[in-house]
Amino acid sequence: MPEINAKQILQETPLQKMFHFETISSTNDWAKKYIQENQQKIKQGNDKDLFPLLVIADQQTAGRGRGNHSWFSPSGALLISILTTWSQLNLSRRESSMLSLRTAVAVQKTIIRFLDTAEKNSVSSLSLSSSQIEPFSNSVRIKMPNDIYIAEKKIAGILIESPNEQAVIIGIGININNSVKQIENDLQTKITSLIDITQTEINFQSFLIALINEIF
Repeated sequence: MPEINAKQILQETPLQKMFHFETISSTNDWAKKYIQENQQKIKQGNDKDLFPLLVIADQQTAGRGRGNHSWFSPSGALLISILTTWSQLNLSRRESSMLSLRTAVAVQKTIIRFLDTAEKNSVSSLSLSSSQIEPFSNSVRIKMPNDIYIAEKKIAGILIESPNEQAVIIGIGININNSVKQIENDLQTKITSLIDITQTEINFQSFLIALINEIF
C-alpha cells in the first residue's frame, strides 16, 4: 500500500482521528475494543474528540463479512473501519438498514467515479468487454444488504456493527490495487479489483478521501 498521508485525510474529511496498521486481525474488532475502552466517555456524551475515527490496515489476518463469512484481505485492498455515532450520522440505531444502504451507495458512487476517470483515459485498456462498460455506471451494482458487484464479480463488502446504543462501526473492504489474477483457487472467478479492470493503479489517497466524504 502506498504511504498514507494522515494529515491530508484529517484536513479534507470530517474525521477527528486516524489509526494506521500494517497488519491487524480485523479493523472492526480493533474498533470494538476502542469503543469498549472509551465506554464511559461515550455514555456521558463526551465523545466529540473521539469520533468520527478511521482505522485502516494494509492487511488483515482475520477479516470478516456478515455472519461467519471471512473477507479476502490482501495488501493493496482498502481495509477500513469508520467509528462514529448514530447522532453524527443523523440516524438512530433502529435505522441500521438505512446506514447499510447509505454506505453501499457511497461505495458505489466512489467506485463509479474512479472507473469513469479510468475509462475516459483509456477505454481500450479495460479488461471488461465493451458491452459491459456501456454505460459503465450500469456495471456497478449493489447486492443488498452489503456487497458491491461489477459485471457479476464482487469488488466490495460492508459490515455494520453497533456495540452499544451510541456508537456504530462501518467496516468496508474494497479490492482496489490488489490484483486477483494471481489467486490460484476458484475465488478468482468470483471477485475482481479496480486494478484488474482498469489495468492501472488507483490513487489510494484520493479514493479514500472521496469515499469518506460520500459517507458523511
